[in-house]
Order: sequence, then C-alpha cells, then structure tokens
Amino acid sequence: MNHTDQTNVKSDPEILKGGKGGAMSDFSYSSYASFIFQVGPSGVGFYLQSHTFTPGTLTDGDNDDQFESGDTISAPVTGTYGGTYVDAMISYPGFANGSGLGADGYIFFDNPVTAPAFFPGFNFGNYSFCFIAGTEIATPGDAIKVENLEIGDEIKTADGQIIPVKWIGTQTIIPAFADKAAQPVLVSTGSLGAGTPNQDLIVTADHGLLIDDLVPRFA
Repeated sequence: MNHTDQTNVKSDPEILKGGKGGAMSDFSYSSYASFIFQVGPSGVGFYLQSHTFTPGTLTDGDNDDQFESGDTISAPVTGTYGGTYVDAMISYPGFANGSGLGADGYIFFDNPVTAPAFFPGFNFGNYSFCFIAGTEIATPGDAIKVENLEIGDEIKTADGQIIPVKWIGTQTIIPAFADKAAQPVLVSTGSLGAGTPNQDLIVTADHGLLIDDLVPRFA
C-alpha cells in the first residue's frame, strides 16, 4: 500500500462538524498512571510511580472538546496539559505538575493498557477528536457514521480488537480560521490502494494513518 499524491487538503471555507451533535467536553478514563521526572537507569524522563485503576472523568474547562496547552485539571490530581502519550498507535492525554526534575506526570487511559515503566516525555500537540461528520467507523456489524455513535457502542480497532466507545466530543471548525493541525484533509477513494479507503475519507490534519507500518500525519 502506497501513499500517493491523490491525498489533498480540503481548504474551502465551509463549516465542518465532527462527532455527535451537542457539546460534550468530558473525557472518561478507566485508569491513570503517576510518574516522576527524574534521572534514572533509562536516562532523564518520567518514571512510573503507580497505576490507579479507578475510573473517572476529566472535564475540559474551556469547553472546546480538546485538551491543549494551558488546560488544567484539579481532580483526581492537579496538573496542566503537557501533550500526549502514544501506545499501540493510540494517543492518551498527559498532564504535568511542576517542571524539571521532581515534576509529577500523569497519563489517563481509556483502554485496558499497561502503563510504561519509563517514557522520556509527552508528544507535542493537542488531544482532540479526529473524524469529520460522515466518516464511517468499523463495528462488529455494519459501519456507523461517527456522528451516530453513542457512548458504549462497540467499534473495531485497526488491529481487530472490539472496544466500547468511552468518550464523544464535538467541535465546529472553520478552516479559514483553524490552525494547521485542525485543517480537514481529504483522502480520496482508492488513493492508498485498491478499495482503500472504500469511500472519500476526511480527517483532521493531525490524525495519523497507518500505512505500511508507518503513521504519517499531514499537519
């Protein structure tokens, strides 16, 4: 499968909406891991202190359906959004309390994963939804348009796992005023190989696509 120049940015100034209608600015997590930033056997970075398997909800205070620089949380821990942690091609929001050696770090998981013993730092970028309205999401049955998904619906991941929807967010994007990462990108039908994708696919530029074991982004 090859990435071809048929992939292009949709730049007309129309208003695009993703996710399910209505404002939802909460992120439901199943567990969170606590880290400390220090010098250790793997170098300088965040070292695991504990992994708490108590579910809860993080609220996005500015109600824009994404965690971004400056966003803060006060429960179950105190922290400022620091970026994302990626495991098995899935991104999770990360927060930090303090800076430099001795700072605390936190990752919130909405999947049953094993917290890393060490990671050097968070990936730069916002944590937000990626799909434009009309995008079909694979399920154990028929595909469902993303705006019709409900929390609890089962969907199919790239590696074939069946997982429930934990969080749904919505946001309206006007491309003329949006930053580069939020620009809509059109992946034309068949541009990545025969029948791939099987329909025109529009995602935000910061969304990763798995192509030949690589995950390119268009931002």
